[in-house]
This record gives sequence, structure tokens and C-alpha cells, in this order.
Amino acid sequence: MNSKGEFLPSNTFRIERLVPGPIELVFDHFAKSELFSKWLMKCSIQPELGGLITLQVDPVPPGTHDTDQIEPHVCWIRGLINEFDPPHVLAFSWNESSYNAATHFKIELAERDGQVHLVLTHSHLNPEVMAAVAAGWHTHLESMIALVKGEEIPDFTKTFERLLAEYRVILAGASVVVVTATATPAVASDLSSDAYKAVSTHRQELLIKYDSVWKDADHLQSDINILERANERDEKSIDILYRDLKEKKDSLRKIELDIRDLDKVLS
Repeated sequence: MNSKGEFLPSNTFRIERLVPGPIELVFDHFAKSELFSKWLMKCSIQPELGGLITLQVDPVPPGTHDTDQIEPHVCWIRGLINEFDPPHVLAFSWNESSYNAATHFKIELAERDGQVHLVLTHSHLNPEVMAAVAAGWHTHLESMIALVKGEEIPDFTKTFERLLAEYRVILAGASVVVVTATATPAVASDLSSDAYKAVSTHRQELLIKYDSVWKDADHLQSDINILERANERDEKSIDILYRDLKEKKDSLRKIELDIRDLDKVLS
């Protein structure tokens, strides 16, 4: 097994690891908010198919992105769980409007010779951050493995900076075609400059809309949780809220598909 991850078509990064078991514990480090937050970033996750997930990203170190057009800042990643098969598979959309990110994350776990074989895949990445994403996941997984083993988490910054330089070299030599919604029209597609700009603007508008609808869904879920904990359950109100929540989640899925269609046009 290669110690480094690999870059694949569709702007994808993939990395494999062997982790001490049991497999349920490894899965919980991705599916439970309190464990996920210990090694990745502050997050809230509803571990179920269609569940909402949000992650808080702190400002990245200077020089992380291969562009000077991205200002480091705290941002929020929002998505929906679209695969959930404990303790083997967890996948969710990974969207963030200010970084123009509409990506997809997936882990697959399998028992192998007393250990857990982990495959992490992050796809539809922006080329300007692919090396940083690779270095980030590589470093974060080292932290997760240390937690599972009950060991001290290694220094993140030193490990990340070393791996970032290495992954930039690997990406430069990777035999994959890298395209992006932020690339120039001449490179990214056959669209005219005006058409490309119009499609890119619409894509950004959809990401902003996604944030708004996601927040509405989150508020509905919070209201449902409050009513379900009440001493006297108002079943009619709960049913109405669940209906509204389903509509919001359907809207989120529709927006994700629309963005993916636009990405095909822009590529």
C-alpha cells in the first residue's frame, strides 16, 4: 500500500490506510460529531441517510492555496449524507460557497487481517487546492490513527507543510486532466467568455442558495428535536415539520445535481 495518496480523474484525491480496529470504532471517528471534531474540525453530523452535516473550517495558513485570489477566513462546509452503511460506508456532499466548492467525500472500511482497511476519496476538487486537500487529509488521518491507538496526536503544522510540498510535486507529475469552474474559459471549455461567465455566476448563485436552504433545513431539524423531547408530543406539528424538512432536503439534492450539471458545461 502506497504511503501517499493519489490523484485521479474528476479532480479526485484518494488515500488508503490500515487502521487498528475494531471497525466500529474507526467508523465512529467519522460518523459521530464528538469524535470527528477531535481529529478533523469542529462539526455537527446526523449519522443517518439524508442527515445534515456541517464543518467549521479555520483560516488556512498562508501559501496553502496555489492562487492569491482566495482570502483565508473561517468558513462553513455544509452537506447531506448520501450513503450510510455502518460500519462500512459513509459519504456526503461537501459544499462551501465562499471557496466556490461543490465536492464529495466518501470513506469505505473493510476488515483485513485483524485491521481496518480505510479508503478515503474526495472528488470534484478545485485544482488550486488539490495539493492542500491531499496534504490535509494525509495529515488528519495520521491524527485519527493516533487517537484510535490512544497515542499523542503529531504536530499538525509541521507534518502538513512537509506533505504539502511533496503533494505539489506529485500533482504536477500526475497524468490526470485538471479542470475547474474557476479556470479561464479558453482552458476550461468551448464556451464564449460571456457564456462562461454567465454559467459560473449561476453556479455561485446556486451555492449561495444551497447555504440558505441548508440553514432552513437545520432550523427545522432543531424544531423537530425540541418537540420530540417535550413531555407532551405534538404529533401533528412534528409531522408537518418532517414534511417541510423533506422538501428542503429534496431542494438541496436538486441544487447539488444542478451544480454538477453546470460543472460538466464548464469543463
